[in-house]
Amino acid sequence: MAMKLTSLGRPSFRFPKPPKSTKARYIDEGVRIARKLGRTPNFHEFNRLTKTVTAWNPYRLYGRDWSAFKRDIEEVLTKDKRLAAARKHQEESEKGRRDDSLPAWLR
Repeated sequence: MAMKLTSLGRPSFRFPKPPKSTKARYIDEGVRIARKLGRTPNFHEFNRLTKTVTAWNPYRLYGRDWSAFKRDIEEVLTKDKRLAAARKHQEESEKGRRDDSLPAWLR
């Protein structure tokens, strides 16, 4: 636990955040690039558009299997799309229920 003094002289306690795993950081970076491109990046696009790591890092981490890395990126993207679709559906259904609860003269 790190302690820092604030400008008023009172101590401020901050708990350090646990760092993300290396694999999760690489996947997050790949997802960011995939959203920018509209598809999963190939090795050279990842290397050109990445901000934090080179393309060799996830390539080595995945045992020199770039398709496995792309597959993990696609899984995250499809999961995000499913969540967004479910959220949109829920908002629409709640909107419909709210409209029905109003008296006819207020609709």
